[in-house]
Amino acid sequence: MIEVLKSGALNPRLLCELATHLDFAKFLTNAEIYVDGLAAMQIQNLNTYIDIVRAQIMERYNPGETELYLKTLDAACISEDDYFCNMADHDLNAILRDLRERHKTDSGSGMEANLATELKREMEEAAAIQGSPQEKQVVMLCRKLGID
Repeated sequence: MIEVLKSGALNPRLLCELATHLDFAKFLTNAEIYVDGLAAMQIQNLNTYIDIVRAQIMERYNPGETELYLKTLDAACISEDDYFCNMADHDLNAILRDLRERHKTDSGSGMEANLATELKREMEEAAAIQGSPQEKQVVMLCRKLGID
């Protein structure tokens, strides 16, 4: 990790902000549960139980595949990958949105305004100014420079 930080390949400021964010510990705990397979057995047991109940219903009542309760049982099965990836995505998105909001006004952050929208507004303002094209240019330049 130290070598990666020294290499400059990653943004150390951003990495530090991610690691020290209040919700990062939650993300890391969820990642550890998934990576180490700590909940895998319980999820498999639940899915197996649902499969057994579904098979019993099919054997006894032979309902159609679109029957409400069978579809409900299908929906109740949990994909471990989908569940934990969704959880990690949710955790990281919240952290990233928070960091983005904190840095909105930083000099290195991207501009929030849409340049095309701003240009259109300026052209409309210039068209509304009375005078020759040169006078309009001077007025717009003065506005940009904050000169009355």
